[in-house]
Amino acid sequence: MDSKEAMFRTSYQRFKSPFYGTALLLLMILLSPVSVTGLNQIIQFENIKLYKGQQRIDVHDILQDSIGYIWFASTKGLFRYDGYQFKRFTPDGNDSTSLPMLNVFKLALDPQQNLWLICRNILCKYDPITESFTCYPHNTLYNLGFYSITADEQYVWLGGYQGELYRFHKQSRQYDCIQLVDTQRYPSKSLIIRNMAVADSLLWITSFVGVYTLHLNTLQIRPLHQYFPEMERDYVPRVLLINKNRDIFFGVNQLILYQIKNNELNHYCFLDHSRSDKTPEDLFYENINSIAEDNQGNLWMATPSEGLIFFNMKTMRFKTSRLHPHILSGLPHLNYTVVFVDRSGTIWVNHAGEGLYRSNINPFRIRNYEHIFNPQDSCTNDFITNIAELSDGRLFFTIKNDGLLIFDPLYETFEFIKNFYTDIYNQYDNTVYNLLADKNDNIWLSVRNGLIEYNLQSSQFSVYEYALFTKPKGNKIGYITSLHIKDDSTIWVGCDDGTLCEFNTRKKEVVGTHHNHYRQQDKNNQGRKAIFCIEKDQNGLIWLGTPRAGIFLFDPAKSEFVQHFPLHLPDNRANDQPIPVFDIMKSRDGRMWIATARNGLIYYDDQTGDFVQFKDKEGMLSNNIHTILEDNLGNIWTGNAQGICLFDRKTEIFTPFCESENVLFHLLEKNNVDTEPGKSDQPRENTRIVKQKLFYSGRATGYITKNGLLYFGGANGFTIIDPHSFTDISAQNLSLTAFKIFNESVFFDKPIYAVNDIHLSYKDYIFSFEFMLSDFCNIKNNQFAFWLQGFEKEWSYVGNVNRREYYNIRPGQYTFLAKARNSSGIWTPEPVAIHLTITPPFWKTWWFYLIVFIFLTSAVGSGIHLRFRYLQNQRKLLESQVQQRTRELSKTNQHLLKEIQYRQKVEEELRQSEEEYRDLFENAYDVIWISDMEGNIQAVNTYFQKLIGYPKDEIIGTNLLNYVCPEQRFRAIRYYLIFCRNHLLECELNFRTKNNGIRILWLKSRGIYEKGKIVGIHVIGRDSTDLRKAQTELQKAEQAKRDSIKQLILKIAHEIKNPLSSITSSAQLVASSKDYRSNEKIQRHMNIINKNVFFCNQVIRDLYLFTHRKDYTFKPFSIKEMIKALREYAESKIESGSQITVKTHIAESLEDLIGDKFRLEQAFINLINNAIEAMSNKGTLTIKAFSDNGQVCIEIADTGCGIPEETLPNIYKPFYTSKTDGFGLGLPIVKDIVDAHRGDIAVVSKHNAGTTFTIRLDKDFNPVSLN
Repeated sequence: MDSKEAMFRTSYQRFKSPFYGTALLLLMILLSPVSVTGLNQIIQFENIKLYKGQQRIDVHDILQDSIGYIWFASTKGLFRYDGYQFKRFTPDGNDSTSLPMLNVFKLALDPQQNLWLICRNILCKYDPITESFTCYPHNTLYNLGFYSITADEQYVWLGGYQGELYRFHKQSRQYDCIQLVDTQRYPSKSLIIRNMAVADSLLWITSFVGVYTLHLNTLQIRPLHQYFPEMERDYVPRVLLINKNRDIFFGVNQLILYQIKNNELNHYCFLDHSRSDKTPEDLFYENINSIAEDNQGNLWMATPSEGLIFFNMKTMRFKTSRLHPHILSGLPHLNYTVVFVDRSGTIWVNHAGEGLYRSNINPFRIRNYEHIFNPQDSCTNDFITNIAELSDGRLFFTIKNDGLLIFDPLYETFEFIKNFYTDIYNQYDNTVYNLLADKNDNIWLSVRNGLIEYNLQSSQFSVYEYALFTKPKGNKIGYITSLHIKDDSTIWVGCDDGTLCEFNTRKKEVVGTHHNHYRQQDKNNQGRKAIFCIEKDQNGLIWLGTPRAGIFLFDPAKSEFVQHFPLHLPDNRANDQPIPVFDIMKSRDGRMWIATARNGLIYYDDQTGDFVQFKDKEGMLSNNIHTILEDNLGNIWTGNAQGICLFDRKTEIFTPFCESENVLFHLLEKNNVDTEPGKSDQPRENTRIVKQKLFYSGRATGYITKNGLLYFGGANGFTIIDPHSFTDISAQNLSLTAFKIFNESVFFDKPIYAVNDIHLSYKDYIFSFEFMLSDFCNIKNNQFAFWLQGFEKEWSYVGNVNRREYYNIRPGQYTFLAKARNSSGIWTPEPVAIHLTITPPFWKTWWFYLIVFIFLTSAVGSGIHLRFRYLQNQRKLLESQVQQRTRELSKTNQHLLKEIQYRQKVEEELRQSEEEYRDLFENAYDVIWISDMEGNIQAVNTYFQKLIGYPKDEIIGTNLLNYVCPEQRFRAIRYYLIFCRNHLLECELNFRTKNNGIRILWLKSRGIYEKGKIVGIHVIGRDSTDLRKAQTELQKAEQAKRDSIKQLILKIAHEIKNPLSSITSSAQLVASSKDYRSNEKIQRHMNIINKNVFFCNQVIRDLYLFTHRKDYTFKPFSIKEMIKALREYAESKIESGSQITVKTHIAESLEDLIGDKFRLEQAFINLINNAIEAMSNKGTLTIKAFSDNGQVCIEIADTGCGIPEETLPNIYKPFYTSKTDGFGLGLPIVKDIVDAHRGDIAVVSKHNAGTTFTIRLDKDFNPVSLN
């Protein structure tokens, strides 16, 4: 490798001497490193105009939000890009919610995905609902303003020009200032805070005087001068980036990687310091202006002197637009300020002067290698005919008629081997028809008249002639046409006459020769049965594809050919010609896939025994398929002359990738036969039909590597595809970007992309939807489909149009669905659904029709009826009017008398009520006062005056906070804010009396209303001082009691345990005696001894556990495994001969719990022991585990005697028991364990019917909350 293409890299850890770091930097400059290759496919960039009539514009910053919009901060305003158009935001003097000024400098997204931006000294927040801005100016910074910005959960951090760091609180909307750099020590021009980023509770800051970290919780500032010496200009980072691995990259006039985990600093130089046109002062200004990370973890950097730089993180190599303009094409060479890579892999870069540029492809989704040979290699073409992978990841290629090639994908290096084989005519023949690598990395090549072995270690070739495998006819030269690995020491060898051989690679000899007996049935068989490809199916049969005789099946167990498939499909039965087979592949589900010439893709259905054909399908590019691959995701990939196709087995849709998708256009030479889909008997235009040879060596080839990458070789080199990058559409959002009525945008009460329900009037008869798919890689290939359910019968596929307009839709309920396909051919997993309601005019509603019908019917009937009764009613009307007037006068008089009596009664009741209220208010033994909403006291009762010690005239008009203890005034303010929200409050506060005493009051407050509006606060309180003191004394007494019990139990346990040990030892000696097994009486008494010793030990353990409560250890554990262990314990606990059965029911949906597994098992064992004792050797023990309302429930039920109803309230009290042989500690221990897990325990018991204990534990239990 040329020295100019070398890379210099240093690594050191925590140098304490600044001199060492300076000397190392000088050494790096003297060695003069330059960039090396790291990218070999052409990336075409295009210049982007942000608005019509654009003049000179500079983009300061670029970012992408969670929806997928890309935002650009520029000198001409703020721009938003949705894949189709740029929306521009500019200042508007008549709108206070617009941008404050035209020059937008920096952008930031906080964790809540809010967009923040800075315009000089003004911080702005974008509102996605109204598409407006809220501005927060800092009035003292008008002349200088902010330079950098980042955000965390609570704050927005802003860097200034004079070494100051500003913190903006999102809730209080206030600024704080932290002076990061001493202004007295440094000149003001050097104090700009250039860049900031948040990682692991630290704010990383770069400035002109070094790198600093600020702890977000403690606000402790730490300078990193041991890594970046103060005021050393070559070490002053201008930009930083925190990548996906949480490593930090700094940009100076080199790239610096700081690995936080191992505290290591690495330097990577890209500048050529030996250039004569560069002075040391120039090198200082040739810093990295911007760094971006792509989806593969590689870096892209914008620099003033080297242009756009690509840095491969695997090979640690650079490539620059200045040195490699043929690869990074379409870019001006120098002076770049900003670079950004969006989620689809599109690269955006700003050039100072020329504006914004965008790449047309994702460079790592499809990679091409063409023109891979140097002139000194004397290679005449780039046609890759075969591919194999070595154990170390390198690839072995064969070049048509020209030799061999070894490719290292990590370092992208090639090694060419020419003239490796001389045939029987002493002529060089480098044509290889098939290729494979065995487990020892020996390469096997099938060539004319033989088989070649290439030893990779010794670089030696060994030739095995054709006659070793099968006898050639006459003077005709034979060919080895195909190879396939059988096992570690044997390979299958296919010959041109249809013979299949087994070749032992260790013994270097043929161990089996199998002639095709079908050949004898065909007189014109020469060359028809040449074995073109070999594949083994799931039944162990070997499938052999031929160019003119279909497929043969060979059974290795019988060592004979057992079946022949001529492949006479409907398209070619008239010609009675078998379909030429190019490739056979077995998929993971055992299905056999077949690539054919002019007949598309075929698979064999072993259930029906039929061949299923895909031909003339949209997206196939060609019916002439040369190779088939299955990726690790189960998708089928095919290669042909026009490109590569992805076949989705679920939808049976072909997605083509050809020249426009960065795929090498000619996978085959143009003079080879290739036909148009739908014209299987006609070649493509501008191609020449060549006579079909004995076998076909000019076809494309494919290979899948161990790491899942797909390699396709052809006439111009080879293409690498990463299948995983084609299926990741989850990060590419399909979002609603606009809803318009009569082509005017409509705003909702939520962001437009979150709208899922739209209501329209019948007047809104023209409306439209607009969508965005945030895959900006090859945008013209994005596809959209829409369906208005209730109006349309099926999906409408509209191509690249992201807009759907409807007009004159009848009123009703509809569901609008939208889906999209990215440039990789992958559809969104779920369509976007929007419910649409169009309300009809009132005269077209059912209730209006019903009213009209009833009205007309009633009108006709009433008209007829009224006509007959009109005269009678006139006579009766006069009589009734006189009587009615008399009754009305009488009623009016009676009503007036009742009204007078009622008013007198109400006034009397009000007077009595007011007197009672005043008496209750003044003489109540509770504290009562009334205050306004500001807390000023308006009325108090006598008890409050006595309690506080102040007279009434001193209290009235003062603020309540004057009497609250100072340490609790902030709490009182918080209670006041809660009351303002709820208008009700119960709380407890400490009040200071006039003689400096403290009284604890329990208060209950409610609002006082006037005309529906709260105007005051009514408070009733009770003095709880004595109660709190009594509770404190009671807690101390309870603790003293527990400590006494603990000491007593320790002494009892110590005195009992030693005799028990002696008893146990004596019992074991008796059990080991000869008379023990023969004397049943001794055995019976020994069992009694052992049982009572076990009981005593159990009592001591319960006493110890009850008094010695150790800390719990909370860890995740499987509740299913615990229930299984409890069942095993219960079954072992049941005595032999007992009729107790154990049943368990475990829900499959149970998830793991967080808790102390040992303590919970202890609690469940206590419940199981109680259940077994209660059933007296007969009954059923049931253990259930299931989920209910976010909790895990464990039920332990027995069919025993039950617990008496009068005993149930006391079962959890220590030392309470109804048994003759127990201390009553089992259930209290269970209760303590459940309480420690913040759970609940319940019991249901019925006499002589059994007992059920139910324990409920929260799934989301957080042990930290216990603190």
